Amino acid sequence: MNAFAEQLAPMEETARVRVDVVTFMPDSARIPKLVEVFDESLRAVRSDWYESNHIEIGDLPAGMYTLRLSTSSGIQQDETFELEGGQNKDIMIDISSISPHESHEWAYFNKSFSINPVRGTDMKAIEYYRQPGIEVKAKVWRYTGGSWTEYPLHEFNNQLVFADGNVFHYSTGDVLSLLEISGKEMQNLYVSLPPGNHLKCLVKPAEGADDQVYPIDVTVATEHYKAETLLTLLTNGAVARAKRLSNAEEAERLLYEKMVNPVTAAIGGYFLLKTDELERLHDWANNLANWFPWLPDGAIIHATQLLSKKDKTEADIQMIRTRLLGAASEGIPVYSEGLRLLEKGLTQLWYHSDKGDEEVGNARKRIGSYAAVVDWSQETTTFTGISPTAPGIPMPLPLK
Repeated sequence: MNAFAEQLAPMEETARVRVDVVTFMPDSARIPKLVEVFDESLRAVRSDWYESNHIEIGDLPAGMYTLRLSTSSGIQQDETFELEGGQNKDIMIDISSISPHESHEWAYFNKSFSINPVRGTDMKAIEYYRQPGIEVKAKVWRYTGGSWTEYPLHEFNNQLVFADGNVFHYSTGDVLSLLEISGKEMQNLYVSLPPGNHLKCLVKPAEGADDQVYPIDVTVATEHYKAETLLTLLTNGAVARAKRLSNAEEAERLLYEKMVNPVTAAIGGYFLLKTDELERLHDWANNLANWFPWLPDGAIIHATQLLSKKDKTEADIQMIRTRLLGAASEGIPVYSEGLRLLEKGLTQLWYHSDKGDEEVGNARKRIGSYAAVVDWSQETTTFTGISPTAPGIPMPLPLK
């Protein structure tokens, strides 16, 4: 075909795919979902996060494709289809049966603990669903004046918890708070409640609970679904996926808007640390620590920013020490990522002083006692113990 004929040849029409995601709760549409499209050679030709249940993907050449929908909790659904040139194809993906109870979708879509759906005929799921309820009690501890004070939790009180779980709502003020769950023949479980937010909390029996697994699962979420999903991905080590959900500019904006919500600002700070976007922290991490001294995470983020500098001055070392000791004395970090960085930073300081800084050594020992029993798979700091100041005995490791 000559050049003139090529110019006259009709261009191949591309196709469009419309994806409708079916969920039970309308609010579930706001929970970010990763949609990937793979061609016949399994090469990803589209990949993006969507905060909607109605998704349009255009400009696809004719051919065979597989569309995969994923959530940060690990849920995946695939759909394979063929496209013809110029076609508008409608695809429906139903994820409404993922959770055992419709109103619990928020937990199963964007939290780490999610179990297999229990509505099907899988025998393991059936056995889990048939297990008797577990009677638990709940209370809240608040950190004020340098100590923890307990308060009744009228939203929960004493309840019998079955496999589909019990949900309650709770609003926290600008103060560190811990949810305590207790029951017969189990250590107390303490779960950090993000301050200054309206929270949804789900309490349910753990799947496959034994000597190595705590009998109760608790998950907590704010109404900021995108920040929550980002935190889940970071906690699971899925940094590449987190960078596709958000970018450094968005995380920088979260940190900048610390006056609106200092807790989501901390999530933005952790994202920038995890993705080595240190220059975008500016002096805002310092401000977060100064303006919200009741939030240990702010001091930890600022200390980690300074620790990451190649050439640290003596003033930097002193500020790192001040920040980490301050964070270690202000209850415990809201997020497990903060606890990990706090223990790491104190250990670096301890060895920097040739093990001669007694105050740092004591703080390191105290924080290490929490790190020994924390559930690192949870986004919010979650640990077993006798009281908020007395973390429990580490659960035995499984035999190898």
